[in-house]
Amino acid sequence: MAIELDSISAMINLGSMSIKDGKLDLAEKYFLMCVEKAFGENIPVNINVALNCLGCIYFKQKKYRDAEKYFLIAIENKNALSMVYLAMMYEAEYLILLPDSEKDTRVNRLKYFEKIGKLEIIEKYYMMAINANSFLGLKKLEGLYDFNKYKLATKLSMLTPSSHIGKSRLAELMNDKSIRIFTNKYNLLSKKESCPICYEENTTLIPMECVHYYCSDCYLILNKCAMCEN
Repeated sequence: MAIELDSISAMINLGSMSIKDGKLDLAEKYFLMCVEKAFGENIPVNINVALNCLGCIYFKQKKYRDAEKYFLIAIENKNALSMVYLAMMYEAEYLILLPDSEKDTRVNRLKYFEKIGKLEIIEKYYMMAINANSFLGLKKLEGLYDFNKYKLATKLSMLTPSSHIGKSRLAELMNDKSIRIFTNKYNLLSKKESCPICYEENTTLIPMECVHYYCSDCYLILNKCAMCEN
């Protein structure tokens, strides 16, 4: 068994060296051998490095379904890094269809992901990573939201108690009274309808103090209600 473990470690090292040398085809060969050997002979060794490297190689080559396959296997092994990589891959894959003129800002990207119904799956894997206490996952989620603290706080409020990193960041955000109010309205009073200002359909609306509802983006830029001016 020790020989088999050493063999797998050697293949991982050879694969990693091949990536550094830019020889992705050779790296792919070594990592595939490693995975096949570990699973085929039921060797009890953590091969998440090989799985993630395979996923990243296919990601770089835009072979998204192959990348997804290996990231998901690593995720079954509770690997937080693969959760982040998979969410990043989905972002890259879905952005292909977004016109270049609209790729300049993360706000446009976020609205686009929501429009095509893919935002939820991207958020899902970043949140899984944060629940596994991945600092990288937290940073990537912040970037996805264009560092909008209100949206970030709302999402982090849904974390499990085991996420020390996420809960610590949420506690920082909740020191701001306006964020606490926004988050409570979103979690307790929101509803799905069309926004009366931007006309975004089937989006989450939250109420102003006068109880007229607007989408979160419009809510955050309004100084007073657009309907009753209160």
